[in-house]
Amino acid sequence: MRLKIEQNGSDITIIFRTRNEENMERLHIGSDDNKNEIHEAPMISKAAWEGAALVVHSVAKFGSDELRMDDRWTLSDDKQTLTFTERHHFGAEPQPTEDSFVFERQPDGSWEPPQPPQPAELVYKTFR
Repeated sequence: MRLKIEQNGSDITIIFRTRNEENMERLHIGSDDNKNEIHEAPMISKAAWEGAALVVHSVAKFGSDELRMDDRWTLSDDKQTLTFTERHHFGAEPQPTEDSFVFERQPDGSWEPPQPPQPAELVYKTFR
């Protein structure tokens, strides 16, 4: 997983990229009505600073089920690693789950533009 974060004043754009998909979230710090999507489901988020940590509380609607996420972003003192912790709870699941990821800072310009999907014949070999 790769991550790109851009900040312009109180506006933050977070882009997650995995091998199969890219997800973008735009946030305005101090707003409790940030509208985005996750896996094509509508999501509303509240973003705020708690000390030096960015905290985002989100609710996404998948039909009648809600996915609730509490995210915390913290930057190391040397600004070389970013820790992302998410506590999420979906629908009637018995209890929340928590995941954490640590990202290492990469040089500016190392983010590649998204690549268009390739035809299957370029990705897979045919065996006969």
